[in-house]
Amino acid sequence: MVRESDVKPDQVTFVALISACSHAGLVEEGLTYFKEMDKEYRITPLDENHKSVVDLLALLRLGNFGHTRISRQGNFGQSHHSQRTGLSL
Repeated sequence: MVRESDVKPDQVTFVALISACSHAGLVEEGLTYFKEMDKEYRITPLDENHKSVVDLLALLRLGNFGHTRISRQGNFGQSHHSQRTGLSL
């Protein structure tokens, strides 16, 4: 997080930040911000902060399984990328 001013973030700031990461698909960045809440800023997460992390983790799971599809050739369980490269899951 950019620290160019003396303004201190609070729980609501992190809800917005982590939610923005979730909407942008930035899972790793969102999880990093969540960890910084406690370690760097000594902020106790609210339920809303935990809900934002759950959204991030859901994206992570979708990243692993969301692209799975059934193609006309019957390649069930392979992502589009793995079909192009010949790799299987």
